[in-house]
Amino acid sequence: MAKRRFSNYTHNWENAPHLANFAMASIDPYMDEGAKDRAKVLGFRTFRIIDNIKQKQDDEILCPSSATLAVAKTTCSDCGLCDGKQGERDTRKNIVEVVH
Repeated sequence: MAKRRFSNYTHNWENAPHLANFAMASIDPYMDEGAKDRAKVLGFRTFRIIDNIKQKQDDEILCPSSATLAVAKTTCSDCGLCDGKQGERDTRKNIVEVVH
């Protein structure tokens, strides 16, 4: 069976924890500092927009199709990392993108 490949994000994650298996919690710069932690408690992996690459945290990777990279390593449709959290055993990192 082929791996499913899709990207899905929600800004409504606080009201829709049932989407954690299918969507990334969108964390924007205007949100308070606790937003990422609240999303994680609800079972989400996060897709966070940052102002500077130095803001990337240890549990995050730069989006593989990031415009910040000199040459994008992949496309969103080929990557599939932004497909939510696939249960408690899913230890993939959260994703960040530098605002552009």
